[in-house]
Formats: sequence, structure tokens, C-alpha cells
Amino acid sequence: MNQYGYSALMDDYVFLEEMGRKVEGWGRDILKSGIDRRASGGMRNARGRGMSGRPQRGQDRKSIFAMQLSVRDIDIDILPAGMKRAGQNKSYWDMKAKRALLTLEFVVRPPPDPLTREVLEPISIVTHRNDWNRTIRQIIRQKFKETKCTKSKEGIQHWLNLDEEDEDIPSSVLCLMKRPRSHDDHLDQTSRRQRYYKLDWDEALSKALRNKHFVEFPTIFLMDEAPFDGLLVDDSGIVEDMNERRAKRRKLDPSEAKKTITGLLGGYGSDDEQQNALDTLAEYPGSEQSDAEASALGEDESSSEADETGDEPLAVPDDEQVADESTGVNGDDEALDWGDDEIAEDEAKLAELSAVIQQRYSAL
Repeated sequence: MNQYGYSALMDDYVFLEEMGRKVEGWGRDILKSGIDRRASGGMRNARGRGMSGRPQRGQDRKSIFAMQLSVRDIDIDILPAGMKRAGQNKSYWDMKAKRALLTLEFVVRPPPDPLTREVLEPISIVTHRNDWNRTIRQIIRQKFKETKCTKSKEGIQHWLNLDEEDEDIPSSVLCLMKRPRSHDDHLDQTSRRQRYYKLDWDEALSKALRNKHFVEFPTIFLMDEAPFDGLLVDDSGIVEDMNERRAKRRKLDPSEAKKTITGLLGGYGSDDEQQNALDTLAEYPGSEQSDAEASALGEDESSSEADETGDEPLAVPDDEQVADESTGVNGDDEALDWGDDEIAEDEAKLAELSAVIQQRYSAL
């Protein structure tokens, strides 16, 4: 122990670090390439001197299925026999039709009911023998038709818009698949939010699953984009944060909201505003008050003229003389049009306007 110094400790530390990195790399390679389960399964039925046996039919079918998917850029992990998810997987490759018949799991998380605000429970549906030439929407529609429609499923169908006529209507439904953490080496690992693949559910399943990774069979999540809090990753590795796109609503205190509304409306409908409006009408040049002042002024002038001329009686002209003067036949001066009719019309309009304003303010 006396000879074990700091340099020996550093050598051991470097060796262990290097071995740890190698083991981690080997594990990732195994996950990416898959594990051949035929070797472990063949020992059960071993016979002969070499203890060689034929592989089990189920494992051999899964291996062919995984190989066909890998050729088409779809990554799949096969679990050992005996695990629950491996037992649920009924996927296989149809050699005659050259197509995959997959087992799919749909996890539907609907939003709350917009009218009753009732929270609908999420449901999980596992369906088998799904042709990958069909779209995800078609597969879901067929599955809902085959099952009994309960109250919750009716609400989910209405939310998903599964009718063929509504396929062109924009929807807020997100069709997602979880992205494994092992594929996020080049992404920011500080965020603990779950990352998802975004699928186009109007696209054929064979195209939607390209460049995707899953274990045994795909698990597809259907949820509303409003409460979604994860990260979306496309095929090129670009991350899209839905929280940045979503507009945030500002929470306002009720007292602050009342002050804001009061500031916007001001004294609308108050007694002061009514009085100000009446004062404005009174100051209008053609109002009734101005006419009254003008008439009073005219009376004063006439009375002053009468005082100057004395108490002599005025001669009253006859009707013919008045007619001649108005027409200008015998008079020297031309007849003048003082616009009495226009003044009367203006007064009538002002009276109507004043009545309407009084009626509106009395209603307030």
C-alpha cells in the first residue's frame, strides 16, 4: 500500500472511465442493431451431439418482421420471450402481399368537455393485424366502429372528428410517439421534458413510421395541443417547443380589471356627462335659447323706437298694398327674403335632436 500513490490512482481512474465509456457504447450498439433471440430459444429444443435445435416459430417470425422493417428504415427492438409486451405483439410480415400487419396501441387523452368542463379519462386500445398501407385515422375509425360506444367514447369520437366528411377540417389533435432517450445524444439533456415524434395521421402507416424507433409495437398517443407540455422532434432532429408557440393569457386581478374598465369608459352615463351634453346643446348658435334672446332683443329695439317717435299711431296698410310691396310691383325697393322658412326648419330639427338625446340619457 505504501507504493500505491497518486499516479497509480489516476491510472486506475482513467482505466475505469475508459471501460465505462466502452460498455455504454456497446449497450447502445446492441439496442440499435437488436439482439438475435434465436440463439437463446434454440437451446430449449436442442438435440443431437452439437445440441443444435431449430428456432421457435414465434421468434423466427419476429426476426423476419424486424429485418423487413429495418430495410425500410424503421427501427424496432425485440424483447425476450415471457415479457408482457412481447406477448401482446402479434405483428408479422405477410410474405405473399409483401406488407406488414402490425399490432398498435392507441392511448387517447381527450381534453375536458367545453360545456360541462368534465374531465374525460384517457383510454388505451390495443388492436392487431393493422395493414400498414392504411392511414392512422382509418385504423382508429374502424376500431371505434367495432367497439361498443359508451358516453366517454362518443365524446372522444366527436373530439377526434372521425367522420369521413370532416377529414378536411383542421383539427387540434396531436398524433405522437415517444422518442427514446438514447436517441437524444445531440440534443439538450438538461431538459427533463418528454420528447415525441409527431406523426401525420392522414399518411400511410408505412410512411409515418419511417425513421422512428419503438419496442415490439408502436404506441401512438392522441392528445390535444392545448395542454401538451412536451417537445416535438422531427426526423432531422429539430426540436419544436409548443409552449413557445402558444399565446400566454395574462391573469388580471378583478380590482385591476375594474379600474381598467372605469378608465376606458370614464364617466359615461353619469349626471355630469348628461349636464355637459345639455350645455353643449344650449350653446348651439341656432338653439331655442338664442332665438329667445334674439326675440327679446327685438322687443327692446322696437320699444326704444316707439319711445323715440312718440305716441303717434301707426298707419295700417291695406291688403293690396301689402301684396304690392311683397311682389315689388309698385314699391321702389325690391322684396327681401329673410329665410324665415329655413330658420323654422332648423328649429324643428334642433327640437327633435334635443328630444332624442333627452330620451337616451333618461334610459341610461
